[in-house]
Amino acid sequence: MKRGTKIGWFLIALSVILSVWVIVSQSSDASQATESGLVLSDDGTVLEDYTGNGGAVTIPDGVTTINAGVFASKDITSVVMPSSVTSMGTGVFSGCTSLTSVSLSSSLNGIPEETFRECLSLGSVTIPDSATSIGSNAFYGCASLSSVSIPASVSSISTDAFSGCGNLSNISVASGNGAYASSDGCLYNASKTRLLLVPEGKTSLAIAAGTTTIGTGALQDCTGISTVSLPNSVTTIEANAFTDSGVETITIPASVTSIGHHLLFMVFPVPQQKSMLRITILSLLSWEIIRMMITTMAIMTIIITIITVVTPTAVIMATTMVPIMETTAAIMVLPTAML
Repeated sequence: MKRGTKIGWFLIALSVILSVWVIVSQSSDASQATESGLVLSDDGTVLEDYTGNGGAVTIPDGVTTINAGVFASKDITSVVMPSSVTSMGTGVFSGCTSLTSVSLSSSLNGIPEETFRECLSLGSVTIPDSATSIGSNAFYGCASLSSVSIPASVSSISTDAFSGCGNLSNISVASGNGAYASSDGCLYNASKTRLLLVPEGKTSLAIAAGTTTIGTGALQDCTGISTVSLPNSVTTIEANAFTDSGVETITIPASVTSIGHHLLFMVFPVPQQKSMLRITILSLLSWEIIRMMITTMAIMTIIITIITVVTPTAVIMATTMVPIMETTAAIMVLPTAML
């Protein structure tokens, strides 16, 4: 066979191989994108992207993983997730302002950070019994979310998971949860000794009996609550417990021995509790409290002024001037007739 003929046959064979490869490749690419705009991996187990026009979305069975941000800022209104899905990346539904309902997989291992961030129309979500964690800002800015049920499987909830949920008024935890509990719609540790989170949409608060600690940021941004009465079991109020809240009046029992900085409060005692009032003053102005304030807030000056008004009421005001921290703490208590 001549050399030119061999080259000719080689070129023909090569062109056939390339043609077959192109056809197979195109066929493979076509199978990755569904008619609804869902872009899947070759084996159909990973949802990689979404190019659809929005509206209702049903994820096909067999998908086990949803990549980060797949639906972010898309105009979807509802999502149905099959039980085959076990994990999601961060921000999967972030910015989906038209999303009103989501049916999560019964096998999902957790709600990653920023999953539903600023899903303004989302009114409710059922967290599956398989989930073990709720990440940072998972529900941030979900303005329509009114209640959340935490299953017994969840063992980790970020402190800012529900930040910006101004309409959220109830968090309930299923019995049998080893890490968390709920009372009056608020989130506690399992033994209910530490108040962790008061939903921003609550307008009143009944702290569980036996609570010993009001945690950092527990009532942060709770603008609808103006009055708080602490039970006699409380010993510690941590820093920033009432940051940016609407709280104006806090009744503090004699049991309190530690108060964090950035706290502005007023205490109006019950007239019948004369002995408790005296203990409260000693507690609030004890050396332990003063020593704590000095070490944590670098106190420069403490001014205590006693003012007597027309009614038999005295006001004790302690102003902590901290140039660096720019923090002011005020304690206001007591009818003079009871001293």
